[in-house]
Amino acid sequence: MAVLYIVIPCYNEQDVLEITGPMFVNKIKNLINEKRIDERSCILYVNDGSTDNSLSVIKEYASKYSNIKVIHQENAG
Repeated sequence: MAVLYIVIPCYNEQDVLEITGPMFVNKIKNLINEKRIDERSCILYVNDGSTDNSLSVIKEYASKYSNIKVIHQENAG
């Protein structure tokens, strides 16, 4: 079965993440439950040095859902 990684780059997306975060979690969970993708599939957020609370929002989701991974890096421009 296919393993799907949804890679989401983020820079100062705090307000948007509060809407799209749950949407992506529900979508990937539904696909896993329907046996369309492997349970190892995940959402990978790449925080590009956000100066708002984007990283905190992402980390909160990652602490609740095992299929969310976080990469934090300094702003790459």
